[in-house]
Amino acid sequence: MRNKLTLLLILGAVFGLMSSCKKEDKSSRKELLTAASCWKVVKFEEKDESGKYVETTSENYETCELDDCNRFSADGSWTTTDDGVKCEDSSTQTGTWTLSADEKQITLSTVFFPIIFNIESLDANTLVVTYNLFDTNARITYKN
Repeated sequence: MRNKLTLLLILGAVFGLMSSCKKEDKSSRKELLTAASCWKVVKFEEKDESGKYVETTSENYETCELDDCNRFSADGSWTTTDDGVKCEDSSTQTGTWTLSADEKQITLSTVFFPIIFNIESLDANTLVVTYNLFDTNARITYKN
């Protein structure tokens, strides 16, 4: 009887511990991208001749562009709206986006041509992407 009681206590403790463990957040990158209310550029960096990223945000963005809101919708559309401080030639930009099967690249289809971004890191609050376009190797950090 004593062994059965000990066994029941041990099993109860094991099941109690198992049920109280929190599961790790396994949100897909698509879920993280589309759950964000608004992705805003906080840093723009370009690779220099030595291959190191150098911050060039102020050279590439006007202050009125840094509060623009980038949204990814679950239906595959994206929009960039001129929020906050309005730029002189402000307009909403739209297009479609896709995520690669391995969730490591975002392709934005624009009016002119598609742009492929490599996802360096992504969580609920920060998105960091890199791209190579017209001999420019850049990294952009967005915050939600």
